[in-house]
Amino acid sequence: MRQSGITMRLGEEVERAEQVLARRLERHAEGAPPRESVDLRGEALGGSREVLRRAAAGPAQPHRGQEGGEARAALVLGQQPALERRAHRVLVWLGIGVWTVRSLSYVGLLGPVWVLGQNLLAAKVERGALSISVEDVLAFVLTLWAAYLLSASVRFALEEDVYPRVGVTSGLSYALSSLLNYGLLTLGFLAGLAVLGLDLTRLTVLAGAFGVGIGFGLQSMVNNFVSGLILLFERPIHVGDIIEAGDLQGTVRRIGIRASVVRTFSGAEIIVPNAQLVTDRVTNWTLSDRHRRIDLPVGLSYSAPPRKVMEMLEAVARAHPHVLRQPAPQAFFTGFGDSSINFELRAWTDQFEKWFQIRSELATAIYDAGQAAGIAFPFPQREVRLLHDPPLPPDGRPAP
Repeated sequence: MRQSGITMRLGEEVERAEQVLARRLERHAEGAPPRESVDLRGEALGGSREVLRRAAAGPAQPHRGQEGGEARAALVLGQQPALERRAHRVLVWLGIGVWTVRSLSYVGLLGPVWVLGQNLLAAKVERGALSISVEDVLAFVLTLWAAYLLSASVRFALEEDVYPRVGVTSGLSYALSSLLNYGLLTLGFLAGLAVLGLDLTRLTVLAGAFGVGIGFGLQSMVNNFVSGLILLFERPIHVGDIIEAGDLQGTVRRIGIRASVVRTFSGAEIIVPNAQLVTDRVTNWTLSDRHRRIDLPVGLSYSAPPRKVMEMLEAVARAHPHVLRQPAPQAFFTGFGDSSINFELRAWTDQFEKWFQIRSELATAIYDAGQAAGIAFPFPQREVRLLHDPPLPPDGRPAP
């Protein structure tokens, strides 16, 4: 449809240009010098070529501001169900509040209930120099809730609008969002303590008690927390990386405060303490790129010429669409086996998630190429010889 529309516009513009050219030539045909006629013809032809160029180029590219508006519109449409749910929840609570106030006012209980609420909020609990009221506790909770909403809103804006436009990778974006979340929640907690009326200088006592608790039983928890911060700051492991730690191999799904979640290729989600990822030896297969080398051993008959076999293996690897051209595939003659001569094909691919499937496809293609070339694939063979004792004499006694 788009191509046909462009073609129709092109035809209309050509016809309009031809009409303009004909009118100008007729108007200046009488009395116009030959050079002027030639100039008019060239001007008209130049205009026609410009018209043709604009028509063939298609519609003009949208302005950057227009692209930004379209991106924001797509963002709103993508989050429409969540926004509708939140708006519905707010409207429901607002309606309940309005209905309650109107009902209390109608029965004449709004004034007494208001006084009762003020008395409840003013109720205090005093313990020595510490005095906390219900209003302070409510303000503390509201402060924490506001900090949580602010953190969620900022992270949502960054992940849905800022990071995609800037081009931040998924691992770095997750680390930045996590650090920002921890920072805003910490500031919200401190602001809540200030609203609660606690003197922040007296928190040293709580810090001392916390240190004693760490000494008795929270060492591993604090170790995992600090290790999580190291993972977020140093970023040796990103969300989405494929790692191998001991007998565990899988994809990192989340890096939390205490532990990280690794999803194995079998579908299981393993909770790994952050300290283990920092202190133990961890293999990150996709830290710098998602390339993977495929090693495929091949055994062929002793009658197969080795040079021809290596050329065949490299040709099969180069023909596969997911095998990289650089580094080029290489075949090696690795040794002499019991019933076969052994080779190994090494090829690189950038499809890390599909490397095992690519390995299987290469093995199948090598088998087909070997059959087509008349090269046999041997199987293990064993030769068994039975040794018989000499026959016994008729009397049954062995010969001397």
